[in-house]
Amino acid sequence: MSDDERTRLLSTPASSEPQIEYLNQQPPDQVEQQEEKFKDLIPHLRPLFTACFMSLVVGMNDGAIGVLIPQFKKYYGISNQTLSFLFLSNVTGYIICAPFNGVLVNSRLGQKGTLYMAGGLVLLAYLLIMNGFDFRLTCLLMVVQGSGIALLDAGMNVLTAHLPFATLMLNVVHAIYGVGAMLSPVVGTSLLQHQLSWKWLYGIMSCVSLLNLLVITVGLRQTGSESPAASTLIDDDTVSDDDSLSATFEQTQIDKSTKEMINEAILNRTTLLCTVYILIYVGLEVTLGGWGYTYLVEGKHGDPISMGKVLSMYWGALAIGRIILGYISGRYGEKRSVTIFTLLTLIGICCIWKVDDLRVDATVFVLIGALLGPMFPTAISLTSKTLPKELYPTSIGFIAGVGASGAAFLPFLTGQIAGHYGMLCLPIVCLVMGAVMQIAWLFI
Repeated sequence: MSDDERTRLLSTPASSEPQIEYLNQQPPDQVEQQEEKFKDLIPHLRPLFTACFMSLVVGMNDGAIGVLIPQFKKYYGISNQTLSFLFLSNVTGYIICAPFNGVLVNSRLGQKGTLYMAGGLVLLAYLLIMNGFDFRLTCLLMVVQGSGIALLDAGMNVLTAHLPFATLMLNVVHAIYGVGAMLSPVVGTSLLQHQLSWKWLYGIMSCVSLLNLLVITVGLRQTGSESPAASTLIDDDTVSDDDSLSATFEQTQIDKSTKEMINEAILNRTTLLCTVYILIYVGLEVTLGGWGYTYLVEGKHGDPISMGKVLSMYWGALAIGRIILGYISGRYGEKRSVTIFTLLTLIGICCIWKVDDLRVDATVFVLIGALLGPMFPTAISLTSKTLPKELYPTSIGFIAGVGASGAAFLPFLTGQIAGHYGMLCLPIVCLVMGAVMQIAWLFI
């Protein structure tokens, strides 16, 4: 390969990968030819399944605490304000690990070693939390849990962002997140019906986390963990045949110091914009999924069992929205579609705020879950189209880590506000989040 050809390939944006929106703009004969490239996914099925299972674990983690809030309050004898420190502990773990995903991946640990460490931290935290130690110790364990979840979150996005049809695959992976978040309230509600302790839920999630380590072992067993280049191309079997191009990527990362790589990735304009957007988005999603149950039970006086089912439906709708509305976004334009979904979400939140009919509130609550569905993977996909490939692990790790810390910080802030003004202020807080999120989206 000549120097000119190598330069041209290295400067080609990630959007050169086939995307659904691109397919729909092609003549019929070209569309058929592009559709045949779905066969390119076959060598990537194992890492894709691994990313999906990690997404399931992250989803179960985020969906668990909402239905457990009343049980935590009763077990520890604490208020909403005090309990919200569990969210703050989680965000601490996210922030600690967020900037270092790329460093860990490009060290001797490699992608697989980093994911092993992440899965191990989550498993350790679950095993200790289920013992019901003192609340202060539980908060410290939540830091460990948040650290592991941050690395898993970053890893599943890095793995998926390199696959053919990245937008569609990211929506699929994040739909599995919604499935995981739906399962936790289902299990938690079942435990509540049978008057079993909340500790059983953490025991079940411990078993799932152990299985996650086994899935990582099988799904990434041929990944060269010692090679920095292997962290950007998921599996040795799926590495490009162009050895010169791969070698150039590897040399680019070797030549950069750790500090330079972190600075270049984190200070990238696209990285910063997407981080702000994801921070607010995930905060809104998890605030509704976390405090929404308490709002419907305490604020609207709903039945705890029935509202637990509504919470499960919220997360299930999120999963469905990521598939159906994610496809619509790819077909008709991500920027326009997400803007419409956000405006409809704000209307739905106003409905929950002003309408006193519990059945209407529960229905709209579920619909909001579907509308929120495609926003996260769409933002990650747009980011992957503009970032240089050597910055993927650090940039996406930073976005998924700091951005997803909104899942802890904003629910914590909501708990503090609710402690002063009552749980009925939840829709107002969520309206502010949604408005800020839309403003951030305009700049992406």
